Amino acid sequence: MITAEMTLEEKYQAVQKMLFSLVHKHVKRHGGEFEELLSTAHVGFMKAAQRWDPERGAFTTYCWWLVTKSLADDLRQLCRRTAR
Repeated sequence: MITAEMTLEEKYQAVQKMLFSLVHKHVKRHGGEFEELLSTAHVGFMKAAQRWDPERGAFTTYCWWLVTKSLADDLRQLCRRTAR
């Protein structure tokens, strides 16, 4: 269980497997560079760690949502760059 008192490092260790799983899923479905998408996932994780309010729900759920949104936004930007 992730608590508000945990450090950023501890939160990252708790969700690291989820981050890699989400990135792997996006690479498998949509293509792209694993390292680039992993850095995008880390950005989503950092946003989640900064904005998370423990009273509103579990950190992993919030982190999953923001990381997935970051990956989708990155994919959308990639499609725009290649379409032009």
